[in-house]
Formats: sequence, structure tokens, C-alpha cells
Amino acid sequence: MSEELNYRGLPLGTRIGNLFAILLPIAGLIFAIVHLWGTGVDLPQIVLMTLMYILTGFGITIGYHRYFTHKSFSTSRPMVALLGILGSMATEGSVIRWCATHRSHHRHSDRDGDPHSPHGHGEGLKGLLTGLWTAHMGWIFHPAPTDSLA
Repeated sequence: MSEELNYRGLPLGTRIGNLFAILLPIAGLIFAIVHLWGTGVDLPQIVLMTLMYILTGFGITIGYHRYFTHKSFSTSRPMVALLGILGSMATEGSVIRWCATHRSHHRHSDRDGDPHSPHGHGEGLKGLLTGLWTAHMGWIFHPAPTDSLA
């Protein structure tokens, strides 16, 4: 059984860093929309961006994660194809590689061998940023774990 982590005990600097990592991209997006409104960004672009964000999010969460990785439900072949296409449009890699990485994550969650754990990357700001990168995007650039491809 894996050890339970106590996230309440995280240092204040780490919690503040996490807060900034969550809020800065949203603030940057809002800032860009406000300042570019009428010169490249108008309502059609916002609607299209929002629609694609939702659809590709469904492709990853429902398709890659719930259907392909965990086999949580069954559905028609056209829906399987649609979920696979939408997941691929999220640019997080192929369905086979994504599933292998995610299964390895479950097998080694927040321990050595976890392909996208934010933990264990050192102390201070550098460790925090390295962990943030690895957990959210860095794992995409690492080789697929071989323990989950069988």
C-alpha cells in the first residue's frame, strides 16, 4: 500500500509557487484577450478556442484516460474513433504512449518511477519549477515507460 502524502505540510513557498503556476496562465490569457481585442481576437476566436479546449479536454479525460487507459465504459466504434482523434488533438502524444505513461503513474504514484510526479526534483525554487514542468509537460518529452507497454 502506498504512503499517504500530507500536502498540508508543504512549505509556504511551495504553496505560493503552486498558486502562481495555476493563476498566471489564466491571468495572461485574460490580459492577452483584453489587449488584442479587435486586432486579431474577437468573439469568433474566443468561441472557437473555448470549443476546442473543451473538446480536446474531453478527448484526454474521457477518451485517453477513462476509456483507453482504464476501460471504464464501452461505447460504439465511431465514438471510440472520435475520442481517439480528440485526444490526439490535445498534443499529449499517441494514445498508446499516453496510456502506458498513465498506467506507470498509477503503478508508481509519487514514488521513484512515477513518470510525472512533481515530487523528488530537489529543494527550493528550482526543484519546484522542475517538478511543475515534469508533472504538467515534461513527461511528454521523456521516453515512454517500458513497464506499462506489455
